[in-house]
Amino acid sequence: MNQEHWEAVALLQWWAIESNRIERPQECLMAIPNQGRGGGWRNARRGAYMKKEGLRAGVPDYFLAIPVHDSPGLFIELKAKGGRVSDSQKRMSEILKQNGYRVFVCYGWEEAKECIQKYLRVS
Repeated sequence: MNQEHWEAVALLQWWAIESNRIERPQECLMAIPNQGRGGGWRNARRGAYMKKEGLRAGVPDYFLAIPVHDSPGLFIELKAKGGRVSDSQKRMSEILKQNGYRVFVCYGWEEAKECIQKYLRVS
């Protein structure tokens, strides 16, 4: 498994504890399985099938379905340290922001944790 996988695992382990502490359903933080060519688990045929079902390039990795103040939810693109944001991720990020969502690119699970805490205004 790659470093991004372990960052994701750590984030979800933290969220399992944190969501209980702040009395929010653990299920509110969800992964969006949108891996592209580098994901290694999808062939061209499966990719075409998924596109017909609505797969979109650049969709962030996680969605926190908890509305806060002026935002209906938070999207997080989780990158391993040193990771790069693709053009399609930048474009999707702008589309989501224009529609009222908060969107952040986080490098490592600790940065994602801090982003969620700031979004929810907890410490």
